[in-house]
Amino acid sequence: MKFEVPNILATGKVNILLKIIALSIFSGFSLGYLIFYSIFPELSAPFQNEFSSLYLILVLVIIGIIIGILLEEIEWCLVGTLGIVASAALFSSLIFSSPGMSGELISLDVSSDIFMMIRLSLPHAIMSFIVIFLISFFGIHLNDTYLTPDPRPFKEWEDRNEERSE
Repeated sequence: MKFEVPNILATGKVNILLKIIALSIFSGFSLGYLIFYSIFPELSAPFQNEFSSLYLILVLVIIGIIIGILLEEIEWCLVGTLGIVASAALFSSLIFSSPGMSGELISLDVSSDIFMMIRLSLPHAIMSFIVIFLISFFGIHLNDTYLTPDPRPFKEWEDRNEERSE
């Protein structure tokens, strides 16, 4: 018995995977930035005493709608949401470990800093995953209802032409 690896180019899923990668990088960067500055608002460029969660919720809703419209299937929305949350965690940890933050946050023990960042950003990541995935259902509905052309008029036209030809 010969084991064959499926050819992903022949299945036509490359475009979907490229969309997921692009969405994960772009959306994950903006979400990672918001997650970091929601945890540490005093480090933002225009100094703020506290972070408004409305920004985070608004960005999550917009990302969820875009994911639902572009990916069109629940399975791909789940993969895209996981990719976005993972890249957001990556980008927020990169901001945390940047040399500019060394005097502000990072202590001498690197492992305690890593666990502190995980502990502080985990609730945001879980909330982001839930909101993006649930809102992506609305994006799928928008795509199916308003953005995808309805094939019925063409079918009715073809049926009429078949009746005339007979």
